[in-house]
Amino acid sequence: MERTEIDHESRHQEIWRALSTVCDPELDEAVTELGFFQEVSIGPDGDVWVRFRLPTFWCSANFAYLMASDMRDAIARLAWTREISMQLIDHSVLAEVSSGSSSGKSFREIFRLKAKEDLEGIRSTFRRKSFQRRQEALLRHLLGRGETIPDLSSMCLAELNQLNLDNEGGAFRTRYIQARTALGFCPHSSVPAFHDVQGRPLDPGEFANYLQQLRRVRLNTEFNAEICRGLLAVRSGAKQEGALVQIKGAIARETAAAFEPPEYPVGVRSFKPPEACAATNRECGGGFDRESMSELLRRHPRSSCSTACVSF
Repeated sequence: MERTEIDHESRHQEIWRALSTVCDPELDEAVTELGFFQEVSIGPDGDVWVRFRLPTFWCSANFAYLMASDMRDAIARLAWTREISMQLIDHSVLAEVSSGSSSGKSFREIFRLKAKEDLEGIRSTFRRKSFQRRQEALLRHLLGRGETIPDLSSMCLAELNQLNLDNEGGAFRTRYIQARTALGFCPHSSVPAFHDVQGRPLDPGEFANYLQQLRRVRLNTEFNAEICRGLLAVRSGAKQEGALVQIKGAIARETAAAFEPPEYPVGVRSFKPPEACAATNRECGGGFDRESMSELLRRHPRSSCSTACVSF
């Protein structure tokens, strides 16, 4: 193998490792594990092109933009990269997400609407969910190996790090500590290892109820993850086998059929009907208020909310 081929393969591996640090904000799983990527190309001068597809045509614009931006930032940390082009395909706002994330612009700058919060607010919400999900996994693992509720409630970080865990437990611990760090909790070895998402210590008398609350967060996330995988498999035409996967696939096919874009002449933009969002009277999943949505409709008469609100 020639030196240039070795370097090229090495760079591909570096990019894949970088992308593996990026998580889907809602599913709390690495984007490299979710089957989003269609192509990753590297030019001789360090230019990088990434093509990716999300589970549906209507995946919320703020989620799509967050993932595209985070993927670009992860790649940009590699010293040898130059221009990075992100290309979202088969999506209602592919042009905005692709051009904006490639140029490093913010969500507000690209959509030019009165977004109620930029992406950092969304990141913060899902970091908290990630903390809860990862904490529940670690707590259940530790309980299963014989740790007691009083011991877990009083355990400090140093004691947690000193536990002799198997590979699975070690992975749970690493992911939990990463989530804890991402929320800015004190890393000092003497502080409590386990506390709630607000930093309050755990009450041994309420431990079972607390664990049940964490379980609900995890189950909701895992359900969404399976639906997303099924939807993406349907879009990609992947063959699915096994009774459980067939059930998931049936749900996915039904849902995918409802959310795929209709046939329109070339050049016509189409989004989810505006009546759907207005009928819910719920907070916009894309972070826009009603005045902003009215402005979007004025600019795109044949369109509705480009965020494809996921609140309903």
